[in-house]
Amino acid sequence: MSGAFVDCNGVRESRMSDATAAYALVLTHANAQSDLLSAFSNIIFGGTASVGRAVSGLATPEDEYSVRDFALTPNQSEGSMADNWTVEGHYMEACTCEAICPCITLSPPTEGFCTAIVGWQVKHGRYGDVSLDGLNVAAGVFSPGDMTEKNWSAALYIDERANAQQRDALAQIFGGSAGGHPALIAEFIADVKGLHFVPITFETDGKRGSLTVGSVGASTWQPIEGQGGGIVTVQGQPLAISPGNPAVIGRASRARFNDHGIEFDASGRQAMVAPFTYSGP
Repeated sequence: MSGAFVDCNGVRESRMSDATAAYALVLTHANAQSDLLSAFSNIIFGGTASVGRAVSGLATPEDEYSVRDFALTPNQSEGSMADNWTVEGHYMEACTCEAICPCITLSPPTEGFCTAIVGWQVKHGRYGDVSLDGLNVAAGVFSPGDMTEKNWSAALYIDERANAQQRDALAQIFGGSAGGHPALIAEFIADVKGLHFVPITFETDGKRGSLTVGSVGASTWQPIEGQGGGIVTVQGQPLAISPGNPAVIGRASRARFNDHGIEFDASGRQAMVAPFTYSGP
């Protein structure tokens, strides 16, 4: 692509043995077992991942939260169902692949790997009696090869404006332990790098927009112009974060991420935005 560049050398985790994503695209026909906790929950809530505030790509000890603050309750850890919940809004992603990203059709990534920044803007949401309106979630993701190999690494970021109950709810939903579509996503997870609470801004009109994740990541994107000046959309792809909704295909004027060894800085590559609705358990 003329004018596009990708800092392939910036992907420092090409040697990862168990790469995964706590965000995730997921095969829409995948079949998650209702009593199986996600890998995200097993790692984050099991106490082996970094949980804290991301500042310049690092979790600072003074702001670190104990993993037990976000531990599953005993009943949940035994496989019982979570509270009823629903979240809806817009999601976006920008990655190192050429547009249209071949990963969504189960083809190999453009560069042989795919590194991405992903965001969810929750316009309306509820977990039991806990309101999640207006909060944001994001992730940095690296897949060292074909995404269907389920060999991703990722770090999850939750809006620092969320209170303790909201943080717990969002971690359970987007970590996959609360069921629904994110539980299918969690099937692709092998190595979760951390859970952090940072300022997250997400602005979009459903076609173009911007995402900023603390100091570790950002993206600005515009839609690709289609026939008659319209937009280009894709729907029904087998690998989808938001199944059932058309996604607007765009290009990022810039997309970057640098945390936990997941690193990229790209221009002119794939971007996508779409409505999403998840519910569970």
